[in-house]
Amino acid sequence: MSAPEVAAALGQFRGLIRQRVPLTSAVKINGEPLYKRAHRGETAETPEREVMVFDLRMVEFDEQAQTARLLALTGSGAYARALAEDLGTATGAGGYAAALRRTHIGSFSVEGSVTPDKLSPEHYAAGGPGVCSIDEALVFLPRHELGVRDAAWLPTGTSCGTLHRTLPRLRRGGPDGGLRGQGRRRSATGRLSKGRVTMRIYSSLDEVDESLGRGRVVAIGVFDGVHRGHQRILSQAVGSAQETGALAAAITF
Repeated sequence: MSAPEVAAALGQFRGLIRQRVPLTSAVKINGEPLYKRAHRGETAETPEREVMVFDLRMVEFDEQAQTARLLALTGSGAYARALAEDLGTATGAGGYAAALRRTHIGSFSVEGSVTPDKLSPEHYAAGGPGVCSIDEALVFLPRHELGVRDAAWLPTGTSCGTLHRTLPRLRRGGPDGGLRGQGRRRSATGRLSKGRVTMRIYSSLDEVDESLGRGRVVAIGVFDGVHRGHQRILSQAVGSAQETGALAAAITF
């Protein structure tokens, strides 16, 4: 194969194309992920899906080694390895992905990342590359500002806030500008469903304001958020708040 021949075959894989789901994917057939069948050495007829390939170009080509380096800009759900196999089939030479690297997703890119050895509490505290708030991490979701009443009800898991019916998922911010959680719209009513509840966290008693008064379920302790015992205590606080219609909060030191 020559570079012009490979480049000529790329055009059919741009735009809206159909891909067959790989057997090693997590897509479920009859309630079971396909990759479990692959691990057992079984085969199955996998479904086809439409995916969007916004751009596909060849960066370099080694004619002697018969390898090409491609740059693909795709929508959600596209399988890059399947794209390489389909391209090999289209050229008649066969092909597979020898290496795969995701360089960009949404507003995040490798240029703004750090290597694992640079991660530390000091790096988190200083901020900069590789560190962002939960609100910044969810910037791809539309933001819906809640009033005082809805912001108080949100941590209990109660549905709140009427939204336009075209918004399937969004961030929910409180009157103080802080992120309170994220949730999904109820298709019938346009109201926010529970989604994932964000528990209100305080790191010192000085931060506790008037919102932490009556009708609150509070967990107090040194919580790291990872220990299973801590998770259980916090989950119990949220559950009790949901049962009583109270606000869930945690004070950690």
